[in-house]
Amino acid sequence: MAAVAGDLRPLTRSSAGTLLAATLLAGCASLGPAPDREAAVPGEASVAQALPQLPLVRDPELTAYVQALGERLARQSPRQDVEYQFFIVDWPEPNAFAGPGGFVFVTRGLLAFTNSEDELANVIGHEIGHVAGRHAAEREARAASIDLANRMLGSAIAGVAGGGVGAGAAAQAGQVAGMGLNAAYNRDQERESDEIGQQVAAQAGWDPLGMTRFLGTLEQIEALQKPDSQRPTYLASHPTLGERVDSTATRAATLERGAADPLTKKQRDYYRRIDRIRVGPDPALGIFQGQRFLHPDLDFRIDFPGGWRVNNLPAAVLGMAPGRDAILGVEFQAGSSDPAVAAAEFAKLARLELKDLATSSIGGAPAARAQATAGSPAGPLSLQLAWIARPGGTLRVIGLAPAARAAKYQAGFAAATDSVAPLARDDRRKVVGYELRFTKGFGGESMQEFSRRTQNRWSPDVTAIANGLRPGARLEADRPMKYIVEVPYKGGR
Repeated sequence: MAAVAGDLRPLTRSSAGTLLAATLLAGCASLGPAPDREAAVPGEASVAQALPQLPLVRDPELTAYVQALGERLARQSPRQDVEYQFFIVDWPEPNAFAGPGGFVFVTRGLLAFTNSEDELANVIGHEIGHVAGRHAAEREARAASIDLANRMLGSAIAGVAGGGVGAGAAAQAGQVAGMGLNAAYNRDQERESDEIGQQVAAQAGWDPLGMTRFLGTLEQIEALQKPDSQRPTYLASHPTLGERVDSTATRAATLERGAADPLTKKQRDYYRRIDRIRVGPDPALGIFQGQRFLHPDLDFRIDFPGGWRVNNLPAAVLGMAPGRDAILGVEFQAGSSDPAVAAAEFAKLARLELKDLATSSIGGAPAARAQATAGSPAGPLSLQLAWIARPGGTLRVIGLAPAARAAKYQAGFAAATDSVAPLARDDRRKVVGYELRFTKGFGGESMQEFSRRTQNRWSPDVTAIANGLRPGARLEADRPMKYIVEVPYKGGR
């Protein structure tokens, strides 16, 4: 389970009472398009406040390397009135973004798909270009003009989140959702950032063609993978790709590189920098197996209705109905393990009147169920709630739908709630993570042969593209090759 605007901590036993309403909003954007994670940094003060709670990669050598690379690029930036800072976000999506005030972020998911320091330098240079062009401030101004109807759900369920704090968090999430509808940079901003990025990369000693190569890699990866609007990627937040591939290649041929050597000259040495980085979701936050969500540390599973879009965020796990008119969310409510007491505490905090509160058992654990209604500008909302005992608190399950359509989802909400149970042995075996590795290729080896030899879990086509090759290519002898391996999760019970 992952994070919301205003609370970016992973959902663990110690994360007390995160705000489901804000999480729901961050995940569904007023039952509309899901927000871009980049939009969660609307201003310099907001970035600084959120930074301690961002899930950052804590590898000291890797973070120091990215900071050193970024600082060298920043010295070439046309804007020198900000202090540039560089961070690796512990998110699996390949993305990079910048906030006002010189904050630049790349995700671990992006690092896994880079094949050289030149590529990484150009990506970071591109984000420096957004800072230099003050694009985040321009985008925030555009977002302020979005119709307030896009944010109605935030005010509708703010009370459910928990009093004034909940209202504030939901309002912030509503702002994020609104920004997410208009999050992408415009074409002129992208062109300007490409130009600045390639220029600062070249001046600092890196090959400006690295940007073209990286965009080509991601273009092929995106074509292979099923789109998921709830997990924005670099291409989703940096549009007009085809034009940019051509223009960056043309520009690279005109730029003269500085005399400084790269920090890492050889490809194999760059791969050593990113070796063993996690690829894909962090199993400690739970994973999906189809529509079934498994959380090893909180020791539970839940089956979401078939056909629903599901998303695992740091504070809650969510499902959205195909019609975008109903949401099912699960989060950990710290405090009493007595479900009836937990229900009363939540109702008091949320100023919510519970109806038909009854105790029962779900998955062999004590439980309590209730219903409630909340007002909204669009009309009343119906809530089906359940609390299920866990050590140190309860799992809180909330089904939310407009009252006029609540009957349509009542059985689905109930079935999902009834599916909550401790993890079986077979469930635990499925909770695995993946890490990046690299080795040498054998001359003439196919991707299938390479994968069998290394127990690689990427598909042959993804393996080729992730290594800067075309699908179907055969390897040259001693070529450094990235691959991923399965790593059993050793946490949990």
